Amino acid sequence: MKKKAITATGTWSALLLIVGLAYASSAQSVITENTSGSEATAGGGFALGQSVTTPAGNSWTNISFNLVESSSNNPYAEGELFLLSASYAGPPADLSSSTSGFLASTTDIANGEWVFAPDVTLNPSTQYYFYTGTQFDGSHNIWFSLSDPYSGGEASQASYSSYYGSLPSVDLVFTLSGTVVPVPEPTTLALAGLGAASLLAFRRKK
Repeated sequence: MKKKAITATGTWSALLLIVGLAYASSAQSVITENTSGSEATAGGGFALGQSVTTPAGNSWTNISFNLVESSSNNPYAEGELFLLSASYAGPPADLSSSTSGFLASTTDIANGEWVFAPDVTLNPSTQYYFYTGTQFDGSHNIWFSLSDPYSGGEASQASYSSYYGSLPSVDLVFTLSGTVVPVPEPTTLALAGLGAASLLAFRRKK
């Protein structure tokens, strides 16, 4: 009986560790952002874009992206956002899944953030390009900077149905968030294997 109790305890400890790691990895965190900006857009009739560079380390899923509204300093998103692996120089209305470098487009807006499908994955140390597919309607103004504070990319703009063009010294104020895809450490893998083996042994003894 004591052996069964010890085996069960070891099994549950290993399983709880695995569950705990899974829960910790599900929390969304900031991937990269620019918080510096003292200028605000005015009016509507333009579409905006921003390129970013992800940091080294793990990959990310559960991706969201937002700009910042100037009067409230709250996250802001409007229309559809496209994620590309290359810069885009066409009109906003032509962005689609057929666009060169297309990776994904947003499925929803929640709490002022564009939200991508959960399985959309960003790799580390990689440059990505975000473009809005529709023009802003002018009801909200967006913070940006003219002093190039973000070294990982630059803003883009398309005015009045014109083509997108990059703005090398301009950066939008933005936040790119996601969930880290964990890479199990050897010790964790060993514990998981031990837990599975203990569970099998416990079942056999029962």
